[in-house]
Amino acid sequence: MSERLDLKYWVFRALAAAVPSAPLWLARRIAVAAGALLWLCAPSLRQRAARNLGHVPALAADPARLRRATRGVFITLTLNYLDFFRGRAVTYEELARGWEISGWDVFERAMRAGRGAIVMGAHLGPFEYAAWKLGELGCPLLTPAERLHPERFNALVARLRNHHQARLLPGDDRETLRELLSALRGGQIAMFAIDRWVMGPSDAWPLFGAPARLPTAPFALAARSDAPVFLLVPWRVGFNRFGGAVELITPERLPAADDPAESAAESAANQRAGQRNRDREAAIAQMRQRLYPVLERYISDHPEQWVSALSPVWELSHDEPRRRERPAEGSKEQPMENRMENREETAQARVSARSAPAQMVAGENR
Repeated sequence: MSERLDLKYWVFRALAAAVPSAPLWLARRIAVAAGALLWLCAPSLRQRAARNLGHVPALAADPARLRRATRGVFITLTLNYLDFFRGRAVTYEELARGWEISGWDVFERAMRAGRGAIVMGAHLGPFEYAAWKLGELGCPLLTPAERLHPERFNALVARLRNHHQARLLPGDDRETLRELLSALRGGQIAMFAIDRWVMGPSDAWPLFGAPARLPTAPFALAARSDAPVFLLVPWRVGFNRFGGAVELITPERLPAADDPAESAAESAANQRAGQRNRDREAAIAQMRQRLYPVLERYISDHPEQWVSALSPVWELSHDEPRRRERPAEGSKEQPMENRMENREETAQARVSARSAPAQMVAGENR
C-alpha cells in the first residue's frame, strides 16, 4: 500500500510539472483519448458507472444513450484532471472567456448583503474550474476537504488546488470551523460537494427515487448559519465553452432587492434570532427537499459529466449509512464533525443565551 501511495505522489508531481507546459490543444485531445481508453480498459469501473447512471430515468430507458453517457463520464474525469494539473497556470483572462451562467444576478445580490454564501456543488462538469471562475468573479471561497495520506501527498494536492482565491481546509482540523465562520462573516463563500458521501456524518436520502448515502454536515452548517444557500452546477459545452447555473435554495434568507430598509447587520441579527427558534432537523430536511430535485434535473441534463457515477453512491453497507463516523483505531481525536455534534448535545443540555451554536463541516476529495 505504501509503495502504491508513493507511486501516486510521484506521478502527481511529474504531471504537475509537465502538464502546464504542454500545448493546450494537444493536452485536451490526449485527455479525451485517455478517458476513452480508461473506459475501455476498466470493466469493473465501467459497470459501476453504468449502474449508477442507470438510476437516471432517461438513461434507464435508453441503453445506447446509457453507454454513451458512461463513456462520457470517463472523458469528463480525465479532462478534469487536466484542469487540476494545469490549474496554477490558468490565467484570469482564460477564466473570463466562454462562460454563460444563469442566476448570477441573484448570487451577486446575495453577496452584496454581506453575509457570505454557502454553495452546494456536485462532481459534475468542470467543478474545479468553476471554483476558480468564482475567484475570477471576485468571490473567494473555502472548501473543507478530506485529509489525504501520506501527508506529503496531502500537501501536494493542497498546493495544486490552492489558487485563484480558492483554498482547501482540512476537514479533521478543529480550526476549520473557526475559519469557515470567519469567512462567512467576512462575506466569503463556504463550498461543499453534496452529491456523494466521502467523510463525516451521512444518512440515506432519496436520489433519483432510491436511498443514496449522502452527507449531512454541509446542511447542518447551513441550518445554523445566516448565509443564503445556493446550488452551483457547471458543465462543459466544448473545449472552450462552459455553461453554469446558480440556484437559490433559501430564498427566505435573501433581502428583497427593493427593500433596503434593513442594514446588513440588522438583517443578520434578525436571521440569527429566527434561527435559534427553528427546528434544525426540519430546516435540514427542507433544504435537502428543495436542493436534490434541482440537482437531479441538472444531472439528467448532463449525465455524461457526472463523475460521481464512478464512485459508490447507492451502495449502502447496511440498511442505511451511519450518521456518525467513528475515529480510526488508535486515533487520539475524533473527526471534527463528530466533536462538534457531541459538543452541540452538551450545549443543548445547558442552554445559554450567549452560547455559540456548534457547526459541523465535512469535506470531499477528488
